[in-house]
Amino acid sequence: MAGRTPEGKFYLYRDLVELELIKAEFTRGLGRIGMRNDLTLTIRNHSPFESTQMLMLVPYYYGHVKPEDITDETPYSEGDSFWTGGYLRAGQDSEATFCFKPLASGTIGLVLGYPDGTLFGHTYIEVSDTIGSYDDYLRNDSYYELTPGKVVYHVCMKDNPEATIPQGKPDENIYLMANIGEIGCEPQAKKDWLEEAIDYLTALPEKGGDGTYMITKELTMDVEPGKSYYVASAFVQFLSDDPNDSDQIVSANKYEVFTVDETGIVHVIREVNDSDPYYDLQGRRLQGQPSRKGLYIRNGKKVIKSH
Repeated sequence: MAGRTPEGKFYLYRDLVELELIKAEFTRGLGRIGMRNDLTLTIRNHSPFESTQMLMLVPYYYGHVKPEDITDETPYSEGDSFWTGGYLRAGQDSEATFCFKPLASGTIGLVLGYPDGTLFGHTYIEVSDTIGSYDDYLRNDSYYELTPGKVVYHVCMKDNPEATIPQGKPDENIYLMANIGEIGCEPQAKKDWLEEAIDYLTALPEKGGDGTYMITKELTMDVEPGKSYYVASAFVQFLSDDPNDSDQIVSANKYEVFTVDETGIVHVIREVNDSDPYYDLQGRRLQGQPSRKGLYIRNGKKVIKSH
């Protein structure tokens, strides 16, 4: 509130509102680990004036402890605070929605307040053990190689060493997908791996962490000169058992496009490593570097060995 005193002095102070946090619920999203959800709070304003200040929410992760069993001695970890705009009508219940990505499952304590540290309410919410999105926890290192008349797609998913992988389980409908196709067409080569994907992701919290835990697959397709193609790979989970329901979550997605020139060779845009293999013009893989002078294929490019 702002104004001037009878003496003409300017004053400014904040009205102290009496707020009560009524409930919290996920109103969009599945409330799963690693995926963004809309978390909506119902807040009752007992004051005779409205509040338009920013609101701050701080999550506290207690693990699998029932809210009624939580005491001052219960271990917890504090998450990063986040904010949203708030318009809380005087004498009414209002809603404020935050974008929330849980970092762990179980009971989460939510403390609501203003960014200046004034706190006025808390509640609890439960988060599923199922990991919703793996985008933060995996890297898609898949790449493709061109040999005469053929593309080989090397599918490779690795744990992200920069991420803290939560204790969680994969959805039972998740699978690893790889596609190859001509631009503008449905995939002509397609492969899904369900059991292998679930086994890999189930062990991810225990075996991941240093960037070496991986799952690798291969997919091959014939290609023709003068045409453009795509390769794609991802972890995909359908949210319904209905085959006609297209609602799904896609994690660690990678999509690349290439064109085969009239010689049948495409320039593959990716960094060359010393370990990348050589092929002869018949598409046969060589052991190590070529020992003779001549024309070879490496990473889909023609290379000349001159010594």
